[in-house]
Amino acid sequence: MAWAPITKEKLELLIKEELEECTKAQRKMFVCYRVPLRQVSILRNKKKSEHVFVVAQRGNEVMYYEDVEEGFNLSPLAADGSIKSPGSEQDKLSWALRKWLGSNNQIGWLQEWYLNQTNGDWEHQYGVKIGTLDNPGWSVTIDLEETKLEDVKFDPMKIENSDLDWLVCKVENNKFEGDCSPQNLDDVLKVFCDWVEKVPEQAPGFQDQKEDEVFWKQLGDESGTETCKHSNCGKLALKLSSMCKRHHFEMVMGHPYSGPEI
Repeated sequence: MAWAPITKEKLELLIKEELEECTKAQRKMFVCYRVPLRQVSILRNKKKSEHVFVVAQRGNEVMYYEDVEEGFNLSPLAADGSIKSPGSEQDKLSWALRKWLGSNNQIGWLQEWYLNQTNGDWEHQYGVKIGTLDNPGWSVTIDLEETKLEDVKFDPMKIENSDLDWLVCKVENNKFEGDCSPQNLDDVLKVFCDWVEKVPEQAPGFQDQKEDEVFWKQLGDESGTETCKHSNCGKLALKLSSMCKRHHFEMVMGHPYSGPEI
């Protein structure tokens, strides 16, 4: 069967399917940077200019579906709005989003953890602070209230190899606190990361319901010009989606909305 470029409809369906395999943080990131599907020019092999669909954009970098390689790629836009340095990855949507989250290092992991805690309320009261010490060194403070780590026991850690290789980590008043030498910031974050990974996830409860309600409200009204692409749905689509509010919510969050119609 001869190759043919992917259609807008098939790509929308593919995105919906692959969002179900993404983590909550990845889905949130995709919602933040998703754009209405648009075609841009791409220069493959420095020969022929063709077109691909852009699915998300962060600054000057776009995420697009490379239908020749059959994967999602990240590339900067040239001054004329085209892609002159195309990727050749066969990434699933979750893999491409993981690259944006930078999950190959501790800072990237912390970004994903922080994004997982945000719900429209938590980030206004709590957060993460990374600063410097005058001895010199780094200090890290991470709020644990209203997270799965609230009131969880942590065994203090202290390592003193030299003036340039030391760290101290503890939890007090539902705050993870880590101090370290100038070259050990990644080690402190790894201590926190390893601890988080050992703590089981909480059962869904009040916080999950509250997060659902916040996201539902953020979606706004169904003010698009087309009808929802979901089968047997005749509602108007959201302005920046091909689906109505309820079906867009289900696609991103991975479950139906059961809260009040706010």
